[in-house]
Amino acid sequence: MSRNALAAADHALAALERVLLGLALLAFAGIAALILTGIVARALGYAGPPDGVILVRQLILICIAASLGHVTNLRMHIAIDIFYNLFGTRLKYAANLVALVVGLLGVVPIMWWAGRDLVEAVSEHAYFTGALQVPEWPARLALLLGFVSICLRLIVLLALGLVTPDADRIGPPEPVDDAPEGSEIG
Repeated sequence: MSRNALAAADHALAALERVLLGLALLAFAGIAALILTGIVARALGYAGPPDGVILVRQLILICIAASLGHVTNLRMHIAIDIFYNLFGTRLKYAANLVALVVGLLGVVPIMWWAGRDLVEAVSEHAYFTGALQVPEWPARLALLLGFVSICLRLIVLLALGLVTPDADRIGPPEPVDDAPEGSEIG
């Protein structure tokens, strides 16, 4: 695969991740609106929004799942890099490639499960019991899209790592010290 093709795939995937991140932000705003509405309604002696708990639970799933690809693109997952920082360039490169392969091995089965779960929810017309009878498929679709974006991002990063052997392009970003001058403790 050529570098130009990888750059185009990276660009297209980044656009998809931005759209999904926008969806996550909308879901987050929906969560905030539902919770605020419930609090105000209860303070005034009224019931909260119907099926508020169900809606918030589904919006949380959308919020988290839709942002997964963007987080993977930034390579900002939780990492324990005590020993990684001691590695030389070649060992960092090898460790990054192994991490990408292991990540793919972990994400692909979850993506497969999410796809089967979505198909099941759509084919059975599954919905949550309650006043609004909220369908189950939108949150399951967001979950699948989130894991598809992670999988595609890992594939692009792995291909970049194989075409351009540079540990910094596929590995975690260098830590940034944003602390203001003189803010050190002790």
